[in-house]
This record gives sequence, structure tokens and C-alpha cells, in this order.
Amino acid sequence: RIDTTAVFDPANQKWAVKRQQGTRLKQFEFVSPHTFDPISASYLARTLDFEVGDTLQLEVFGGKSRYLLQLDVVAAERIALRAGEIDAFKIIPRLQNLSRSGYAGRLREATVWISADRMKRPLKLVSQVFLGAVTIEMVNGVR
Repeated sequence: RIDTTAVFDPANQKWAVKRQQGTRLKQFEFVSPHTFDPISASYLARTLDFEVGDTLQLEVFGGKSRYLLQLDVVAAERIALRAGEIDAFKIIPRLQNLSRSGYAGRLREATVWISADRMKRPLKLVSQVFLGAVTIEMVNGVR
């Protein structure tokens, strides 16, 4: 178990981070006015207006490393899910390390589809893994 606490000071745009794993405590700071945790970044991305051909960029903090998340909106298409057909944006996420350590190099190719309506609901994700791919898709609530 790793407990991570990250506190942002807007006055100096500095993050103070404490990570505790058992008795081991690590503390560090970094300056960044535009860094989000993964959950906040996901919600923010869903509120942004975009169209095919756009690229969204967000800085994301994953507990000990910072990343640049690039979301390339590559297509608008109608996809078939078990729950029905729906219009969606096809998005290719890319991750780049912004700090010296990080897992961006370990990640493989992924594709995300979100609804093309104002809700921008996550519908489907396909991610390459060591032996094939993992697919996650919404099974209820398409309509």
C-alpha cells in the first residue's frame, strides 16, 4: 500500500508531495500551474470542445512521476457495442515522461472511443498488452 498526498499551493504554483509506503517516506516538490491527477484530467478532457484532427494536451501527475498526456482525436465514427450503436470520437492517447522516472515507455498502443454527444461518455477502450489486447466496453446506458 502506498499513501500519496499531493497539495497544490496556487500562490507559488508549487506541488508538495508525500509518498509513504510502510515506514518509508519520500517527499518532493515541483512547480507546475497546469498539472492534474488522472481522475481530474479525465473529467476535464470530457468538458473540452474538440473535433476530428484536434490534439488535446494535459499534464498528469501519477503519484511520483509527471506525464504529458496527448489525446489525438483521429476519427468520428459509429461504433457497435453490445448495448447498441452510437456515434463516437476515436481517440489515440500518447504518454510522455516529464520527470526523470516514469512508466510512459512501458505503455503500449491504446485506442479510446467516447460518445460524440455533450456527455462525452467513455464507451470503449482497447489497449495492447504483452500477449494481445484488453478490451473494455460500456454494456449499459448507451441510450
